[in-house]
Parts: sequence; structure tokens; C-alpha cells
Amino acid sequence: MAWPAKHRYYLFDLSAPWVQIWFMLFDMHIHTKFSPCSGLSLEQVLDRARQLSLDGVCITDHHSRAAARVIAEGPQADGLVVLVGQEYATDQGDFLVFGPLPELAPGMPAPQLLELVAHAGGAAIGAHPFRQGRGLDPGLMASGFLRFIEGINGRNSTEDNNRANQWGRVNGLGLVGGSDAHTAAELGSVVTEFKQAISNSKDLVGALKIGEFEARWASDIYLQMFSASRYAAAYLAE
Repeated sequence: MAWPAKHRYYLFDLSAPWVQIWFMLFDMHIHTKFSPCSGLSLEQVLDRARQLSLDGVCITDHHSRAAARVIAEGPQADGLVVLVGQEYATDQGDFLVFGPLPELAPGMPAPQLLELVAHAGGAAIGAHPFRQGRGLDPGLMASGFLRFIEGINGRNSTEDNNRANQWGRVNGLGLVGGSDAHTAAELGSVVTEFKQAISNSKDLVGALKIGEFEARWASDIYLQMFSASRYAAAYLAE
């Protein structure tokens, strides 16, 4: 049986007894060739994710979950978790949707989409909420229908991400991170850090609803882990 990698950990307290805190890193916004705007193949996604030692990737093609027909969702043989959602466009903004959803007909208004996803036991994330020309309707974000937004999107400007973070924290929304990758070079630049194991879409939805996650720039995490490992090595050498 394949298990989630859970290979990311750091030393939380160097005094005895040591405590190891593990967490899973997912890039939750990736487009493949099933989106007309992307040239990424699934093989390229998996190869790049493994190079970066990610724990999971979420395929979120535009109005398509076709990737689920060609790859088995869940942990792969080496533990990398692959989940398939989709990005759904409405007149009030775009949404990353996950969970046990029926086939979603295009053209639904945002409130109808969010109600359908919630009723089916899924989760909807407001994508790039402050991107110029592709943002979310502020009234919808303040309505209570939406619980999660992208706090960091790899293709956003710094200003757009800062506004999303500020809005989300003030209004109590969960902040998710994703690269919005359309190329291999973009993949994994932004991740969501989860504090519990995720093996399938049900786990993902549950983790989002619990709220123990954080949007992170991958570069910040790698720097943190490098600094922690150097500190640990120096401590042990004393």
C-alpha cells in the first residue's frame, strides 16, 4: 500500500526530547494540456513535483477533470499524491473546486456553483481574488458563501497577493497557495502547507474545513528548512 510521503519535517525543539513536526506541501493550482492555455503534460507535472520533493499536486484544468481519466488519483507508487479538481469560471470570478462533485455544466452563476459544491461535500476556493480583470466580486467574498481564497497565487503581482492576504485575514477566510502553473518552471513556486495527512480528495476537503493550513512561497520553506538543518548540525557538533 502506498502512503503519503510525509517526508517534510523539521526540528521544532532541540532540547530533549526532540519533537519532529511533519507537514505536507501541495501545489493546489496546476494547469495541464487539458487546459487550452497550458502546454504541461501530466508526465511533466509529476516529474517536476518529484524533483521539488512536493508531497502532492492538484490538477485544476479549466472546466475539465479529464486528467482523472488518465491517471489514478491518490498516492502514486513513490507516495506523491495526485488529486484532480478543476477551475470553474463565473461572471463573479473563478473557483478551484474539489471533492465528490457531479459533472459541472458551464455557465452557472457563482452562488449556484458554491451551493452545489457545498451540498455535494466538496470545497470551493476563490482563485486569484484581486487579479486585474480576473478577480472575485467583493460582494460575493463578503457574503459568507465563500470560505477559502488563494492567499498566494504564483502568477499574481505582489500587490494582488498582499490584498488577498489582507482581505482574507480580516474576513476570516482560509488562505490557500498555488502556483497557477502553465509551465514546468512555474510549478511548485507556491504551495499550501497542511498539518495532517492527505491521501485523497476527501482528506483535502476535510483539511480545508479544519483550517490547519497555510499559503507559502516554496522558497521561504526551503530557506527555513536549510536554516533549521544548519542549526541542528551546529547544535549536535557541540
